[in-house]
Parts: sequence; structure tokens; C-alpha cells
Amino acid sequence: MPFMERLHSALILKTPMYHPNEAHIIEHTHDIFYETIVHGKTEQMVQMIFEGFDVDFHELAQTPPLIFAIKFNQREIIDTLLLYGANVNIQDKEGNTPLHFALKFGHIEIAATLLRYGANAAIANYAGTTAVACASDKDKAVVETTVSLVDTKAYNIFETARIGDLNRLIHSVHNYQQLFQINNEGQSLLHLAVLSNNIKAVLYLLNKGLDIDREDNDGFTPLILAMSHSRYFNIVLLLLDRHASIEHISNSGNSALSVGIRNNNPEGSKMLIKYGANINIADNAHTPLSLAHVALIQYPENAQMYRELETLLLTKGAKVDVTVNSLGWTPLCTTVTKAQDKQNRDHIRLLLQLGADVNHLDLNGRTPLMLAASMGRLSAVEMLMNNYASTTIIDNFGWSALMFGVYYNHFDVVTYMLGNGVDPNLRSGQGLTALKIAQEHKRHKMIDLLLDYGAMVTKEE
Repeated sequence: MPFMERLHSALILKTPMYHPNEAHIIEHTHDIFYETIVHGKTEQMVQMIFEGFDVDFHELAQTPPLIFAIKFNQREIIDTLLLYGANVNIQDKEGNTPLHFALKFGHIEIAATLLRYGANAAIANYAGTTAVACASDKDKAVVETTVSLVDTKAYNIFETARIGDLNRLIHSVHNYQQLFQINNEGQSLLHLAVLSNNIKAVLYLLNKGLDIDREDNDGFTPLILAMSHSRYFNIVLLLLDRHASIEHISNSGNSALSVGIRNNNPEGSKMLIKYGANINIADNAHTPLSLAHVALIQYPENAQMYRELETLLLTKGAKVDVTVNSLGWTPLCTTVTKAQDKQNRDHIRLLLQLGADVNHLDLNGRTPLMLAASMGRLSAVEMLMNNYASTTIIDNFGWSALMFGVYYNHFDVVTYMLGNGVDPNLRSGQGLTALKIAQEHKRHKMIDLLLDYGAMVTKEE
């Protein structure tokens, strides 16, 4: 997104301004991270991990975080580090692993936990000493029993990412560059971790430096993929907090916002708007507003949330008069044809207040008033006429709004229209009048009504 567009969007929508190439990683000194270990501040540690701190990062001469936690016997911190992907076989400057220290200090429960996470008891330090050699005879027996129960099967790195098994994923990676592999669909491990819905796996990969905006073969980024289902909401939040590109367009013309609206994810869509998504971005023939309007019908179980989304879009300045179907209808056209419950009436009012064109012509030359009259939606007819909808427009086939009301025998609609000044003698170029339609279809009550309001009987009629 060009700078001026981002600036304009930030000013209009009152959202944070940021540069897409800037990493959203809060700069913590490593001392603070180590302080959380010493003092057992688990919540603060998790917050730092979410903000981008790599659980394995340490200076060359520094003790790795997991080993540091073992030295201080911080059980909860150890569990947290392992849950968020700490390398269980990481080595310090002397080649010692976490298991070396756990067995050296007699922390057999910690050692068992490390083994269950895949600690390799056969790794020797630079002096040639294995972790098992550091253990007492009693502890060696426990280690041997635990090792015999540990799953040592080799797993495909892409499969482990797809199922979200962070522990297996870590042990499927034998060198750092493997984390950046791409499968045949062009998906990175981050794409697959998103689909697993394991936020810890996503965090781990982000903190290891995987490209947050990597495209697969379809042009889908991890954020677009995450918007494909509401269950990925927390991952969407994480990706947004890390400044994933919101405006990226896939090969098929989809943005993250359009994917969310199409796939019954109104809450995720509202969150994207909060973070500054372009509310008028074109998705081939659609904008977010038109998609929201279609989704309102398509997903009745979430109708209220889609109404809220549509209201949010409109109040943020989304275009009101966009086509929503092959007939060239706008949201107003669609809404006036629906049963006029309170929610739909309120929605019509909102569209009118925000400037919807009451005289919009669809591909058949029909206006919202014609559509409302044909469906017998009296309250919609009233609101449209009160907002100066034209009653004299003739469609491509020679019909007016009054004629539609007569043809479909909506007596209350025709009564209201005539009582509010609609000309009963309006004639199309084809010579059609409301009275002629009533006579052709033997609408006797309608004929009397039209005559009462001054309909003129010609020789032909």
C-alpha cells in the first residue's frame, strides 16, 4: 500500500499508522527475559514471546533460556518454554544440553519432561560426556525407562506443521534452513501452522523469522488463509499485531477482508477494518459492502453480526451503491424486497441516511420503489417515497412502480401510492397504464380504487 494511501486510511479510519516493512517486535533487552525466568514471571514471559521474543535466542557466551530455567529449577517456566517451542536439545558454550543439567542437579522430573519432549540422552558435550553419565544410578534407570517410552519415529516436516504438533515439528528440523522449506502448493510451514490452529506453532515460526507475507501458489498469504474460517480468529489477531499485509490481493482477486466476509467470518472481518483494511477494495465485481450484504442472506445464523459489519462499513465511508448481483441491484434494492421486520426497516433507514440512490436503475431499468411495490413491501414503499423516490420512472419493459403494485395485486401499496400523489394515468411508451393492467387481470377492487383516484378510461380501455 503506497505511503499516501496508508496515511489517508489512517487519518480517515483513525487506525495506527505503520510501515509494512517494519517488524512489530518490541525491543526487549535479553536481561528482562532472563529476569522473568529467575523470578518465575510466566505471564510476562508469554507476553514477550507474543511480542516476538525467540525462546531460544541467546548471545554466543550466554546460557540458553531453557538451561537457565533448569538451573533455577523454575518448573512452570520450563513447561512454558517447552510449550512455546524451546529447543530441548540446545547446547550451551560447553556443549551441555538441558538434559545434562537436569540430571546433574538431580531434577529427575524435569529430565523426564525433557525426554518426553524429545531430549536426546546420547548427545555428548564437548568434553565427550553424555547426559546419562551425569545421572546417579537411580536416575539412570528412570532415564532408560522414559527413553524406551518416547516416540522416536521420524515425521514429515510439513505434516507436523499441518497438524500443529510443535514438538514433532522442532524435532523434524535438523538445521535452521529447513524451517524455510516450501511444499508443492507453495505453502510455507507458517501457512500450514495457521491451518493447524495452533497459535504456539505460529508464534514459534514467526519468531524464527519466517516471512509473514509469503504467498502460496494461489497468492494466499498466511493472513488470507487465517481469514478463511472464524476458528482462526486468535491467529488473525496475532498476524495483525505482527503487521501482516492487510491489502495483499490473491491471484483470484481476493483480499483478506473479502475472504473473511465470504467465508462466514464477520468478527475477523470487523477486526481487519479496525486495523485499517481498505473498505472499498475491489474483489472483482464486489466490494466489502456488497459481500457483506450477500453474506447477510447466505449466513442467516450470523445475520445480526453481518448487519453490524455492514453498519461499520457504512459508517466508515464504504460505498453504498455497489452492485450485489447479476441484475445490478444495490444493497437498497435487495433490502426493500425482504420481509419488513424491524431489522430490515432499520437497515433501509441506515442506507437512506447514508445516501443510497433511491432512483438507482438495475439492468432492467427498475428502481428500488418498483421492486418494493412488486413485493408488496408497504413500509419500504413509504420510506422510499418519503425520501423522494421517483414514481414516474418507466422500466425497460414499459412498467412503473404503480403498475407493479397493481399487477401483483398489492392493494395497500397501491392505496398508499395513490393517496400520496402518484399519477394513476401515467402511460408508458407502449401505451400501458395501471388501469389497463387491472382490467386485463380482472382486479375489480383495484379498478374501483384507481377510478376513485381519477384514473381515466380511454376508448381502448
